[in-house]
Amino acid sequence: MKCDEIYLYICDSLDEDLTSPHCRDIKRHLAKCPGCKAYLASLKTTIALYRSAPAPRVPSAAHKELFTTLSALMVEEDGACKKPRAFRKR
Repeated sequence: MKCDEIYLYICDSLDEDLTSPHCRDIKRHLAKCPGCKAYLASLKTTIALYRSAPAPRVPSAAHKELFTTLSALMVEEDGACKKPRAFRKR
């Protein structure tokens, strides 16, 4: 496995079974590549910082305007594209 493949697939593999062949290939590469090992460490730090930050509070007016705009952007053509449940009026 090459470094460019690591960069492409490492995020996709974070939730994969750690014993899968794909993850084993990534682990082998990380064991011998300091650059990719540093990339993974940076990624883990970023995720930890994100998880430790408080959730942003969005004013209800801004929340309503956002979902109104998103709903307006979702176009149904011939019934092929249906709005997700979160956008449907109840």
